[in-house]
Amino acid sequence: MKMKNQYPMFRRGNVWWCHENQTGKQESLKTKDKTEAVRLLSIRNEPYRFSAFNLQLARTHLQMSNPEITRRTWQGLMDSVIQGQSFE
Repeated sequence: MKMKNQYPMFRRGNVWWCHENQTGKQESLKTKDKTEAVRLLSIRNEPYRFSAFNLQLARTHLQMSNPEITRRTWQGLMDSVIQGQSFE
């Protein structure tokens, strides 16, 4: 199943543009070269294609930077805030 791109591409005059599906905002890719436009568009669409993977990757980085994060509770966080301690 092919996923619909968040940013489809189109040409206006000689310049390539993209259209954001959620907001309807259109923005120039500032290039006349189709190959470069496809590359720029791929960069914009990448986070939407692998959002679950990116979320897990972010969680892994967070856990590696602070191993205690997996054992924290909301109460522990609120106690830290009240005492004026760092969130780390």
